[in-house]
Amino acid sequence: MMGYAFEFALEPGSCRIMYMQKDGGNPGVDGVLRYYPDTGTVVAILANQDCNVWDMANDVHEALKELARRKSGTKGQNREGKTAPLTK
Repeated sequence: MMGYAFEFALEPGSCRIMYMQKDGGNPGVDGVLRYYPDTGTVVAILANQDCNVWDMANDVHEALKELARRKSGTKGQNREGKTAPLTK
C-alpha cells in the first residue's frame, strides 16, 4: 500500500475494510498506526531507530486474526498452512 492519507486494506475477495493505516518514516524514526473498525482496536508502533515497523504491524495483524478465529471457535490454518488446534 502507498498513500498520502489513510490507506485502507480490504479483505481479499470482499469490500470489507480489515484495517486502515497511516505510516511513515524519516531517518532514525519509523511508525505505523492501524485502526480495525470491526473491533475498535488501535495498534500504534513507534520506533526511534530505523527498523521494520511494518513487519511488526503485520505480526500484530496475524495475532489479531488468530484471536478472532479462536473467539469464533472456527478452525484456521497457521503460517505453515496446517490446521491449527483450537485451545481456549
